[in-house]
Amino acid sequence: MEEKQRLAEDREKACAREAETEEKQREEVYLQETVTAAERQLLQAREAIEKRQSEMIAAKRELREHTEHGAMDLWSADGFEALVELNQSLLPITNMAADCEELVRKIRRLEKVVEAPYFARIDFCFTGEEAAEKIYIGRTSLMEKNSLKIYVYDWRSPIAGVFYRFMTGEAYYDAPAGRVTGSVEKKRQYEIKNGRLLYFFDTDIHISDAILKRLLSKNVSPQMKTVVETIQKEQDIAIRNMENDLLMIQGAAGSGKTSVALHRAAYLLYRGVQSGLQADNIMIISPNAVFEEYISNVLPELGEENVVSRVFEEILYEVLKKKAVQSQNAFWEEIVSDDMESALVRDSMQFKSGKPFLQILNRLIADIPRLEAAHPELASLDAVSRLCSLYGLLWEEDDYFAGAGAEGLYEIRRYTLENLEAERLHFDDAAAVCYLYLKLHDYNGYRNIRQVIIDEAQDYYPLQYEIFHLLFPYAKYTVLGDVNQTLKKQEDISFYEGVRSVLQKKNAALMTLDKSFRCTNEILQFGLQFIDGGQEVKSFNRKGEAVEVRAFDTHEAYLDGIVREVEDCREKGYETVCLLCKTEESCKRLYGGLRSRMEIRLLKHNVVERIEGTLLLPCYMAKGLEFDAVLVCDADAQSYLDGEDKKMLYVACTRALHRLRLYSDGAMTPLVSDKGGCQSSPHASREKKP
Repeated sequence: MEEKQRLAEDREKACAREAETEEKQREEVYLQETVTAAERQLLQAREAIEKRQSEMIAAKRELREHTEHGAMDLWSADGFEALVELNQSLLPITNMAADCEELVRKIRRLEKVVEAPYFARIDFCFTGEEAAEKIYIGRTSLMEKNSLKIYVYDWRSPIAGVFYRFMTGEAYYDAPAGRVTGSVEKKRQYEIKNGRLLYFFDTDIHISDAILKRLLSKNVSPQMKTVVETIQKEQDIAIRNMENDLLMIQGAAGSGKTSVALHRAAYLLYRGVQSGLQADNIMIISPNAVFEEYISNVLPELGEENVVSRVFEEILYEVLKKKAVQSQNAFWEEIVSDDMESALVRDSMQFKSGKPFLQILNRLIADIPRLEAAHPELASLDAVSRLCSLYGLLWEEDDYFAGAGAEGLYEIRRYTLENLEAERLHFDDAAAVCYLYLKLHDYNGYRNIRQVIIDEAQDYYPLQYEIFHLLFPYAKYTVLGDVNQTLKKQEDISFYEGVRSVLQKKNAALMTLDKSFRCTNEILQFGLQFIDGGQEVKSFNRKGEAVEVRAFDTHEAYLDGIVREVEDCREKGYETVCLLCKTEESCKRLYGGLRSRMEIRLLKHNVVERIEGTLLLPCYMAKGLEFDAVLVCDADAQSYLDGEDKKMLYVACTRALHRLRLYSDGAMTPLVSDKGGCQSSPHASREKKP
């Protein structure tokens, strides 16, 4: 009996292996068919661009020969008709150039399709049909125009949303013609590289944890990559949201906010083909130039042109005609420094960005006729200089501040007048002057913008949102932030209600992404000790090594410890190692002690560099970035003193994917507790027992 059972089991296993082999052969046949179709279209596109370029060269030669003898006559009184004719002759050349640009984009897309045409498949049985249809999903679509055969569906297509949102069983998607119902009979994921099928597997869950864990376990790339293979259900809902004029997303560190923002931009461009939405109609407001470089490759990877991107200080430069303005990072440097001046800068920004000061600015606008009569010299100034001057007059007159009741108002006024008299337009003052200018003058520089995406939204103040509202009056907004990552100011979930109120979008929604995918479970749990318990943060539960805390008695031992740690990270294969300090000044001091001992790059706020190798930068510049290993180098009691510093530690710790260390030159900060499950290091000169 046992022998019969064993033979039956062996036959069953053999049948399963045979079926698996046959299925793999069918998949390989389809892959080859798809790659062949892509290669055929790629060859056609290359031949077409060669032909178009030859035609353009010939047209240019003919135009040159036609006009070179009479070029001087074109600008004579009798040459008007010839000039019109010349413009008409140039039009075909311009159209040819546009065709070539489109063909170049098509060639790039097809080259990527040949390499990896799709990453998933669903078998979807439409209601009323007997057999399921195989839907292959990739980064871009592939079809035969003559036969209308679709080899691959774009991940942004309506039916592809089923892959991200449903398990096997009943499902639906919303198409332009209405809701389509049916059932998912199979969900399959693929690993394809260089046109070869490495493996595939079936899953009945949303997105396989196995694929996600494998991708997260890799080293960080110098530039952010697309995540179309691993978009989660909640992320997909945010990406495809078309109902709201203002979509706000509160997302935990590592929850994929920036990926959602960029993939949403790609989705909007996909959906905007019929409405004429183009890349230059979308603007991304980025926290800094390093971040801009980091994300610059995502949209091209998805086959889309890069959208317009600006750092807030660049907006100030453009509106204020490139007048000398303090950079945003220089402002952050003042904000996070622990001295009396930084406290005054924070108080100044808090006052100048609030509603009472906004009312003061509006009273100033109403009072301009009186001020111009009293100061006739204003009439001879250009528009920007005249606002700057009006703004200075505001701070000189006591009446405007009567009843303001702001704490430290006398010191704020003294500090502001000193800066203005020295012709230093500090960041907070530049924002106020920009608001005045926009209220008094029509500014059309951004009137073509129809979609605005604001990342790290929690770090902007109410006055800055007033400026966004004035700059982009006809735009829809996607606002992404984390109130737990504010720098030197306190925010809670009510922050988003303030944003909605300023931007005046009635059709608004707030979504929450509360699951962190970036950090290992150990790193995330350690980082959570630095935030209040009001916002729940869930872990993807990727296991890793324990966080280590090291305190050193001497400066020399401290520097030696950093060098040893970086060397150890390199030996373990971590490609991107980030050393973080609280301020740029601290980074410069540490760089002076390390540059002769190891290869390291100091990232400065005004220099754009790729995220690779061993880097040293201040915490506020690390917003939105991630690294294989992070070493918080100044986790001492002098640098991180009180509750205001806890969120900076949360930001710093949650930049790490695989490894996190906290070092202190002297006593460890008292903000580190035993809640994070960290361990002290036996290599330190003196250990901190958390």
